[in-house]
Amino acid sequence: MWRYKSTGIIIGTPAIDSGGSVYFGTATGAFYSLSSNGTPNWTSPFVTGGKGINGPVMVGADGAVYFGADDGRVYSLNPDGTLRWSYQTGGKLKHGITSSPDKSVLYAPSSDGFVYALDAGGKLKWKSKAVSPGNACTVDQNGVIYVGGTNCYMYALNPNGSQKWAFRAYGRITTPATIGHDGAIYFAAADNTLYALNPNGTVKWAKPTRNVVYSASVCDTGGQLIYGAPNGHLVSVNVADGTTLWEQPLSTVIYTSPALAYDGSIFALDSDGVLAKFSGPIAPEPQSATAIAGGLLVTAILARRVRRVG
Repeated sequence: MWRYKSTGIIIGTPAIDSGGSVYFGTATGAFYSLSSNGTPNWTSPFVTGGKGINGPVMVGADGAVYFGADDGRVYSLNPDGTLRWSYQTGGKLKHGITSSPDKSVLYAPSSDGFVYALDAGGKLKWKSKAVSPGNACTVDQNGVIYVGGTNCYMYALNPNGSQKWAFRAYGRITTPATIGHDGAIYFAAADNTLYALNPNGTVKWAKPTRNVVYSASVCDTGGQLIYGAPNGHLVSVNVADGTTLWEQPLSTVIYTSPALAYDGSIFALDSDGVLAKFSGPIAPEPQSATAIAGGLLVTAILARRVRRVG
């Protein structure tokens, strides 16, 4: 285990490349690369000019690093930390960059109300109609782009940027879309509802959630859709009909998306900085490790540093 203290708060999700290097940005606009043992790869961080980096980081197939910043720019860096290119959008980029399945196209949802599609060289391919994006884009295996808006719509965009369909909820969309193994689209909205849509945009089911959900859901191969609830519970529902399979209390509010391991373990981080490991896919028993707030914690053997929370 190692710990690295950055110069600013880390809000966005770090990325790890094939060599184990970790990339992350801070709210002060500094962007870091650390080796797998926690030492800096660069003599100094790349700096955006004091504008925060709040969204997730993405590493391309060629090793290039991509991220968006509050200055409205999409940045692409070489693995050595030098600038490859940047592209100026019309608003802040708080939700990170997503790519097409072959990673040849980058999608950037901007606070100016549009989604920008750029090629790997930083050239604009298209700019969507006004969709008021409030979350990151999600792309399915066919290249269809899904983005939820602050205007209560979930949009499906074709790879050329044209609209495939739009579904209206009764509140702003509060999570990115999750694509199920059957192609269904899952997301939550501020109307206290978890939605499941068919690939054609029709409703598969809608489940009341008591409170607004901000945690993006994850799907496992056994038919579970798992998300964190505002009451601090980790919830699993059946993807077929939305019925609750199990619910486990963790602690306080859960804003982040759970993560699934290959062995079926589930990891969830709550707003108190507690990282919990749930040991199995059905009615799991919780274990936890304390996460470090305001810095970056990377642990290779989590199972050796656990304590009970329930």
